[in-house]
Amino acid sequence: MTIRTILSKVSDCIDFNESNYVFVSVPLLFADGQKRDFSTMNNNDKRDKMYIVLGKGLSTFKHGHIKTVYCILPREVATLEIERYRDMKDPYMYKYRLPEREFNSILNQLLVDIDSTIEACRNLYAQTGYEWDGNANWQRKVQEWFGWI
Repeated sequence: MTIRTILSKVSDCIDFNESNYVFVSVPLLFADGQKRDFSTMNNNDKRDKMYIVLGKGLSTFKHGHIKTVYCILPREVATLEIERYRDMKDPYMYKYRLPEREFNSILNQLLVDIDSTIEACRNLYAQTGYEWDGNANWQRKVQEWFGWI
C-alpha cells in the first residue's frame, strides 16, 4: 500500500485544495486496531489512526506527483532519520513533512486498514462535504454511499 493508492481511494471524500484542516484530513486507521502514542506532551494521547493532511501549504503536489506528505505519526516511528523532517512549529506533536518514499516506508511498518479508512473519510465527508463540495455533489455522494440525504 502506498500513499498514492490510499489517496486515489479517498479522493472523492477529501478536498485537495482548501486550507481548512477538517476538510483535508485523511485518517489512516491501523489494520491491527492498536492505539499508539502520538504526543510528546501526554503519554496518554493514544489513537488508533494516524493522519495525513492535504491542502494549501500542507502536503504538496507537483505535476501530479506527491512531493511532501504532511502527517501526524505515532511516536514509535519517529526514528532519527524521520526526525529531521519534523515540523517544529508544533514541537509537542509528532508532525512531519515527509518525502513520499519515507512515508511509504512507514506505511509498510504500520499497515492501514483501507476499508475502515475509506469509511472514516466518507463519514467525515458526510459531516462537512457540503461546505466545500457544493450541496448537489454532497447530496449525490451521500445518497450513493449511505442511501440517505
